[in-house]
Amino acid sequence: MQAIKKKLKYIPLIVITLFAIFLLLPFITTIKIYNPFAGVYFKVHGTYAVAVDYSKKNVIIPNRCMFRPVTETGAVGIMDEKGSGVVESIHIPKTVDKIGDASFFGFDLLKEVTGGENVTIIKDGAFQGDDLLRKIPYFGSLEIIERYAFADCSLKNLDLPNSVKEIGDEAFRWNSIKEFNADLTNVKLGYGVFRGNPFEKEMGEFAIYPDGSLQAYNGNKDIIIIPDGVTSISGAFYRYGKELEDVEVYIPSTVKTITAFSFIFYNRGTIYIPDSVKTIGHFDDGTQPTFMDASIVTTKGSYAEEFAKEYNIDYTIVDEIVPPAEGQ
Repeated sequence: MQAIKKKLKYIPLIVITLFAIFLLLPFITTIKIYNPFAGVYFKVHGTYAVAVDYSKKNVIIPNRCMFRPVTETGAVGIMDEKGSGVVESIHIPKTVDKIGDASFFGFDLLKEVTGGENVTIIKDGAFQGDDLLRKIPYFGSLEIIERYAFADCSLKNLDLPNSVKEIGDEAFRWNSIKEFNADLTNVKLGYGVFRGNPFEKEMGEFAIYPDGSLQAYNGNKDIIIIPDGVTSISGAFYRYGKELEDVEVYIPSTVKTITAFSFIFYNRGTIYIPDSVKTIGHFDDGTQPTFMDASIVTTKGSYAEEFAKEYNIDYTIVDEIVPPAEGQ
C-alpha cells in the first residue's frame, strides 16, 4: 500500500511535465490542432497560432490557441479545405493582423466577414471566388491588399481606410460595387484593380485614378487618344473592341509604364507608344501578357521597339508619333 502511495504522488508531476512538453513542442515543430467548440483548425507555432480551416456554419475565430495569440489566417490547401462548403459567416479577432494567401479561397457559401480591426495585410486570393460574399468589415488598420484578394465576389459597397497604401492587381475585379468610398490619393494601384465594377463604369470615358493610372476605358471608339497626365496604362483595354474590326490607341508622353493585360483585343489593335514608356509588363518565363492581337508603332531606339523585338510583336518605326486631330 505504501508503494502505491509513493507512485501516486508522482502522477501530478508527470501530468505537469507532459503538459509542459506539449506547450513547448510548437517551438520544435508545428502542431496541428482542432478546437471542436469553435469549429476551427489551427497550426500552432512557437509564439503564435494560425487559423487554417473551419467546420461550422458561423465561425468566431478564437483569439488564442494553446495560450498563443492567433495572429494569422491561412489555408491547409485549396483542395483540402473543409470550410469551403460550410462557412456562411466568419468573425476575425483583434489578435489577427494578417489574412494569408487563399485563406478563404472559394468559400462558396460565405456571405459576411466581421471583425478584423487590426488586420494590416490581406494576401493573394484571400477571398477570391467567394460568390456570395457581399459584406466585409472596414478593416481600420489595413495597409496592403494583394492581388485577387476579393476578386470574383459579390461586394456592393466598399469603404477603405486612409491607412491603405497599396492595392494589388485585380484585387476587386468582377464584383458589383456601386458605392465606393476611399481616398486613393497616395495609394499604389496594380492593374485592373476594380475591373467590371459598376462605379468604375460611371467614371467617364477614361477611368483615371489619383496615382495617374488608366484602369479602364469605358468608351467604344476605334481611334482613342489617351489624355495627357496619365502615367500608366493599367489593364485598361482588356478584351476591348468586340464590335470593332480595327482599333488605334495613342499613348501620351506622360506615360511611363504599361502593365500586363493592358492591350488584349477581340479583333485587332495598333498601339502608338512614345519613348517615354520605360516599363512594359512581362513574365519571368520569357512570355508577355500585355499585347494580344496588337501591333506597335513607336520611334527608333525606344524601349517599345526593344520589347517588340524581344517578344516577336509586329512593329513599325516612325520619326514622330502624331495623334490625329480630335474628331478626324
